[in-house]
This record gives sequence, C-alpha cells and structure tokens, in this order.
Amino acid sequence: MKVVAWVMTAVNLLFGLRALFSAATGDSKYSIGMTWIAGLLFLGLGGYAVWALLGGKPARTALWLGVAPWLTLVVVMFVQLVVGDRR
Repeated sequence: MKVVAWVMTAVNLLFGLRALFSAATGDSKYSIGMTWIAGLLFLGLGGYAVWALLGGKPARTALWLGVAPWLTLVVVMFVQLVVGDRR
C-alpha cells in the first residue's frame, strides 16, 4: 500500500506543479482561477501526503490525502455543472 500511496503522491505533486505553471503563464485552456485552485490543492495535499509518509503515519492516511484532491475537484465540477450558466 505504501507504493500506491507514493505513486498517488507523485502524480498529485506533478499535476499540481503543472497546473501552477500553466496558470502562471496563462497557458491553460481552463479558467485561470480554477487552474490556480487546482494547482494549490494538488500541490498542498501532495506535500502533506509526503509529510505523512515520511513522518511515520499509516500509508492509508497518505492514500486518502492522495485521493482527496480528485474527489474535491469532482464535487466542485458537479456543483458547477448543476449551478452554472449553460452558455
């Protein structure tokens, strides 16, 4: 389970860095604000998962920290789909 937690953490850190660089350069095809939020969310929770793994916390905690940004973005996208303007 530790290997899966490390892989998920690495994916989150890479995705967070990529999103932050994309938002900083204005090169994202999505809104800049949402790209900043996604980058900070993935980078922050990825960093916290690294801290949890290196700090002796259970691997399950780090795995939940790795899954958390994906679940948060799915919920935000669903709410935006339901509430947002269709144009």
